[in-house]
Order: sequence, then structure tokens, then C-alpha cells
Amino acid sequence: RFNPSSAVRFLMKSIKSKFDWFCPTWGDATEDMKKLWFTEFKKYCTWERKYDARIRHIFDIKAEARFRGTMYQVRRNYAKTPDYKPKYIPGPIWNQLIHHWASDRKFKNLSVANIVNRASTQGSSIHTGGSISMGEHERRMVATTGVKPTMEEVFAKCHIRKNKSWVDKRAEEAYGNFKKRKTELFEMSLSQNQDGEGLSCESQYDMPDDMTIWNEVVPKGKKGTLYGLGSIGTKACSKSTIGSCSNVFKETNIEQELVKWKEKAKEQEIINQEQKQKLEQQQKRIESTENMVAALFGKLNMPLPPNFNEQNDIVETSNGHNDDTFGFD
Repeated sequence: RFNPSSAVRFLMKSIKSKFDWFCPTWGDATEDMKKLWFTEFKKYCTWERKYDARIRHIFDIKAEARFRGTMYQVRRNYAKTPDYKPKYIPGPIWNQLIHHWASDRKFKNLSVANIVNRASTQGSSIHTGGSISMGEHERRMVATTGVKPTMEEVFAKCHIRKNKSWVDKRAEEAYGNFKKRKTELFEMSLSQNQDGEGLSCESQYDMPDDMTIWNEVVPKGKKGTLYGLGSIGTKACSKSTIGSCSNVFKETNIEQELVKWKEKAKEQEIINQEQKQKLEQQQKRIESTENMVAALFGKLNMPLPPNFNEQNDIVETSNGHNDDTFGFD
């Protein structure tokens, strides 16, 4: 991605300034055309020469998406107003584009598929961030507050409208599931670490990071992308040319980490169940002892001592003789 993200605004400006060929899609553009557009882009943005190849790669990725969106808007405008024609497209090329959209079978099939995809919620992500990337929103939040926001804070900022409503149900459910799971893991971590006081650090239950939790509870997109996180999700693991895996995932594979947390959660559930059974058995022994003592006092026609139940609880707790019986017939 570009940093600052405002550099993206000059992509289409560069292309529109030299739209001299018939080019209905980015894939139809020749390498010479792309080089010319990239040269125009250099007039608006500057960088060190050592970054040329990397910026060209980002340029191609961003330009393809912007070109597709621009052509889609151009077709919509033409469908609404037959006399419409963009100023930056020469007349002969515009006529070729109109003929292509009306007659090309491959384009028609692709257009129908895209309409279906846009209507689907799977893989798509509605947000309030506009053309600014999630990473740029994160940087601006840091500049404003002086504190790096959490992943959930960035997600909420980009998916909650000014009237405090979520952009759609999917975003609300994703955030809710994340918060619920994070609370569960925190309580589990707190409980197990209290029970395991004095154990080594390796034996303690540690909270997984936010990205791990999000990956567990929120369905992924068709290409395995993390829903709703944009550039924050894509930077979770850097490319091999840049370095090894980002510290977002620590030093372990995320799937292995999830398996570890689930196994620990299952173990903790078994421990909790065993403790519950022990408490129930202990309560039954206490009640049995109380009944036997009460029966003995009844046979002797003696009143029960004051605070009988409290005293019995103290004896049961301090002695720990859970198997004591009174041998009365």
C-alpha cells in the first residue's frame, strides 16, 4: 500500500491524462501503456529510486482496482444518460467502448457475475472508511491520540456510522463474536493462572492476540482474507521479500496456535467439571453427617446446639475427614 494513502488519488489522474488507447479493462492495457501511466504518476509523487520496483508493483495492484471501479461508474452514467461521455476519453475510443460493452459476450458474462458478487455478502466488506485504507485510519488515530489503537477500535471506527449504528449485520455480528470470545478467553486465562500460581511461565495460560481470536471466530473471505480488517489483516504476515512472519502472529503458525488454545479450553472445562462434582459430593457428605447428628440428639431428647450448621461446616473444613461415620445402629 502507499504511505501516505493520499497518493492513490493520483492513480486515475495519471491514467485519465493519457487515455489514448482502446482499453476496456486493466488487463487489456499493454505494458507500454502501463509504463506511460506510471511515468505520469511520477509527476505527482516522488520517492527514492531504490523503491521503484516496489512502488511499481503497488501501482499496478491499486491501478487495476481503481480502473475497474472507474469503468463501472462510467458504464452506469452512460446507462442513465445515453448522451454521457467522459471528457478524458476521445470520441473514437468512446465509441469502441460502447460497442464492446454491448456486443462482447465475455464481457457480458463477467458483468453478470460481478453483479451477483456485489449483491452477495460473502467476501465483501461494507465500511465507512472511504478510499482511505484501514492502516491509514490506524495511523491517523495514533496521530490524534498519541496511543496506538487496538484492532477492535480500528474496526469499530471504520464500521460504525455517525448515528452509532453498524454498517450492516455482518459487521455487528463479527464484532460481537470477537468480543464474546475474547471475554471467554480472558476469564479462562485469569482462572487458570490463579489456580496455577507458582508454576513456570510455560505452564501458565496466556491470552492469544487479537488477530488470532479474530481469525478463529470471524469467517474468512473466499481467498482466505480476514474480513473487515483491510490492510491491517493483510500485513499480519509479511511477504518473503520483506521478511519473516509479522509479530502479530508471534513465532507460531496461527492454525497451530488456535489448536493449542482450544485444547487448553477443553482441559479447563474438564477441570471445572471435576471440581463441581467434588463440591457436590462434599456437600452430600456434610448433609449426611448433619442428619446423623440430628438423629442422635433426637434419640437423647437433647436440643441441637446453637449455630449447629455453621459449626459442622467448620469441623468439616478444618478436619478434612470426609469419610467419618458415627457407627450408630
